[in-house]
Amino acid sequence: MSDSGVTLSFAFFGEAQVSRTLERFGGQGVDLSPAWDRITRLFLESQRRQFASEGAFGSGGWAPLSPAYAAWKRRAYPGKTILRRTDELYRSLTSGPQVRIATPKRLTLGSAVAHGVYHQRGDGVPRRRPVDLPETIRRSATKLVHEALVKGGGR
Repeated sequence: MSDSGVTLSFAFFGEAQVSRTLERFGGQGVDLSPAWDRITRLFLESQRRQFASEGAFGSGGWAPLSPAYAAWKRRAYPGKTILRRTDELYRSLTSGPQVRIATPKRLTLGSAVAHGVYHQRGDGVPRRRPVDLPETIRRSATKLVHEALVKGGGR
């Protein structure tokens, strides 16, 4: 947060999802922590929708599995969809979240599952972004922060 405004940013493995500055509000003495539970719930619900839609909730859907891998996965992990072979990444982003660090001015949500970064960035695998917040979620999160600021720090 800067002195000239409050900056709202969301990033996943260093990839910016949201970066907005609310100019009318100074950054000094701001306590947004009362808004964090609502934003956490918004994030978790968006992640459930992202996985349920195999990425279509975000920006259009995840790349399909290769035919050979899809056939192996059907045999070895029946009923498991894309990015849900063991559900480790899914659980870390939908029922917690696994990483939640909150201070009066900052909320960090995410996953500590190491392979998540490879899917998010497409490093050595087809890019299938587990975290890909659509504009509606970005606006909703910004609105929650704005409401917290207007109400005097979130109450």
